[in-house]
Amino acid sequence: MMKIMFQGDSITDAFRDRSDNHNLSGYTQKAADILGPNYEYVNYACGGDTSDQMMVRHETEFAKEMPDVLSLLIGINDIWRHYDGFFQFKVEKEKFIQNVLDCIQVSKKHNPNVKIIIIEPYLIPGTSMLYTQGLDRFLEYIKALKENVIDKVDQYLVVNDDFMLAYNKGEIYSEDGVHPNELGQQYLAKRVADAIKKL
Repeated sequence: MMKIMFQGDSITDAFRDRSDNHNLSGYTQKAADILGPNYEYVNYACGGDTSDQMMVRHETEFAKEMPDVLSLLIGINDIWRHYDGFFQFKVEKEKFIQNVLDCIQVSKKHNPNVKIIIIEPYLIPGTSMLYTQGLDRFLEYIKALKENVIDKVDQYLVVNDDFMLAYNKGEIYSEDGVHPNELGQQYLAKRVADAIKKL
């Protein structure tokens, strides 16, 4: 049975039961609903994590699970920490990119055959004010992410353009601009499920 590991921050955590790493929530549960029971699913995402904080734990978690597929969505907190008062945890663009590259390298070290899906961070107007404060920084981060990792992973999912397109049509995928609502979860779930089916 193919094992899928979800990794990231609160978008992927979605208030899951962290005492059970098979527990899914939010878009990961919806992706599993689409894909069905012929896969094993584990979720190690942790709300609030930057890529720095994720990398402290990722190698141990990956080596424990040895998944066939790694789905990673990380980075919005790297940007958010420049503005929300937790400045000691902010992550500069170059370090963010290196963390994602290190995550790929570490994962392939333990399982050279692992298939890796990167989900691009997204940011739309919302109640968090991050869009008005940090949009320029965000665009720099995701541009650098795509340029540096797209040829190193099996699937790179561009989602920010779709979130903004939906927003401009009056379809809100996230009230605060970051955490997906039901529509946003459904969108992410379908993108991830479709990507896994193509592996």
